[in-house]
Amino acid sequence: SDYERMILYANNFIREQLNLANEKILGKPIWILNRDPEAGKKIFFERISNLKGNEVYSYHAEANLRPDKSKWLDINVRPLKISGLEDVIIWVASDIDFIKLMEKDLARSNARYQAIFETATEGIFIADKRWTIRNINPALEKMFGYKRNELIGQKVSKLIPCLEDILNKLRQDHQNDTDIKK
Repeated sequence: SDYERMILYANNFIREQLNLANEKILGKPIWILNRDPEAGKKIFFERISNLKGNEVYSYHAEANLRPDKSKWLDINVRPLKISGLEDVIIWVASDIDFIKLMEKDLARSNARYQAIFETATEGIFIADKRWTIRNINPALEKMFGYKRNELIGQKVSKLIPCLEDILNKLRQDHQNDTDIKK
């Protein structure tokens, strides 16, 4: 597009993705491609029209394919100097529909996990590979009488003192097995 906001060129890929012919897209304001044209117009005037030199502005937008279908795009915009043309802006868009779908699935999965974790009647703790407590649920707080912030960052042995002895025994057994094989 140019700084007058009009689309000057669209390659085959973007026209196919948006299901638009050249005559329907060329000479039109760039924000018509946005699912919410007013939001697209606001982005243009607040951020893109002020780009200088090699500055790049990146954002995600939901583009209109047809009235009933859209596609998420990762858009990178920057000024471009082309001989014979003044004030040209290049827009590079990548399809990120799959990523957005995965983000939604992850958010739903996290919400399910959080609901189960927080409402379980069993005490649950999450520890890292060094046996440092990273999270506990309310049932564990009630069971042991500690508040969450008192346990986060502490060793599991604070809750289960004999665990350190068990871990040391396992380490020693492993070392002995390694020494025998040598």
